[in-house]
Amino acid sequence: MARGARSSLNARIDQQMKCGYVGLQLPFLQLELPIELGSGIELRRDVTIDSPFWVEGLGKWKLEQLHECDLLIVASMESEKPNILDQEHSQLVERAWRFTMSLMLTGVRFNSAPVILSSSVVDGEENLRRYSEAGPWMQTDGQPYTLVDRSRISQAESVLVGIDRILSKDFRRFRKGLVSICSGLAERSCDDRAFFFARALEATQAGQKHEGKPSFVEKAQVMIGKSSPNKELLEDLYDIRSNVAHVKAFSDLVKPNETAKQAEDRIVARCSDAEIICKEVYRRILSDAALLNHFVDDDTTKAYWATNPQWFPPVNPDVIRGERRLEVEASKFSNC
Repeated sequence: MARGARSSLNARIDQQMKCGYVGLQLPFLQLELPIELGSGIELRRDVTIDSPFWVEGLGKWKLEQLHECDLLIVASMESEKPNILDQEHSQLVERAWRFTMSLMLTGVRFNSAPVILSSSVVDGEENLRRYSEAGPWMQTDGQPYTLVDRSRISQAESVLVGIDRILSKDFRRFRKGLVSICSGLAERSCDDRAFFFARALEATQAGQKHEGKPSFVEKAQVMIGKSSPNKELLEDLYDIRSNVAHVKAFSDLVKPNETAKQAEDRIVARCSDAEIICKEVYRRILSDAALLNHFVDDDTTKAYWATNPQWFPPVNPDVIRGERRLEVEASKFSNC
């Protein structure tokens, strides 16, 4: 944010404050902004930079990228030392970033790399203190567009509660699974992306080294449903994961009677399904406190799988694609 900007923050503008922002370019945003969430997050639509120092320093392209952000996720706090750029700013950015991860797990697509800002409010003026850009999260071909409306924001709020919990203590393996999803989204090659998505599913299983592919496939089918196509999907996903983990050649993934191009198309399709599955699995677990309790540590996770759990409805990528398509078609964007 910058001097001269005006927003709902003005209700508290007389206070000495610090702010952390994440700016996103989102397709299919359907929200009346600003919105103050119960989680301490505020959502806004735009930002204005009018300080000559920052206008010159950021330059035309970065300013355009910032002004093209459709949604600003803002965390703020009163501060006794607003002029000092310090850990308080970092904590606020971290808070805004957690909500960004929550949105990602609900299936929201980002059109560009998130923009990260820190600002200070002193004597009624808000001034930009730091500007940076996060690495881009890319979508595998076949990812559905998702309507960003009040319902989606409510879903993200529920996910945020779970993220706050797993980042505070325990949940070591599950937390690594969430990191794996983020790592997969940053990769460009689909076999590398699929590797991280497979690892994210493994993190929900607390499997032992000797159990390998059969255990991975059996447990993952509990979440996505038991069928021959799902079994083949998961076996393929595990083979891709192992190929990447052992730094083997891509040619090793080509099946008999399959060309390299056909293998590539198959892996892209597997990766696309795996991305949807991982996001939805983690969204459900993080949104459900009772379900999340089963993933505190390896002992609770093993005990959970020993109960022969049931997931209903199963996580079906094609069903999710269809639901998201219908949401967008029923929205104000249907004629765009």
